[in-house]
Amino acid sequence: MPHLTYAIDDGLATLVLNNPQQNRTDSPTATELAETLEKLAAAAPVLSSCTPKAPNFS
Repeated sequence: MPHLTYAIDDGLATLVLNNPQQNRTDSPTATELAETLEKLAAAAPVLSSCTPKAPNFS
């Protein structure tokens, strides 16, 4: 299961952290986040949003 998902729709990039229970940013998640941010930067969205799938984020 990926630790995050993202989509770009009409210039809006949405990044969803999917690492329950508390969406901790562990080493695999940090690596995946860095790779995904590079992809998003190449796509040049107008606006981006980051949200957790679980109720907590740390």
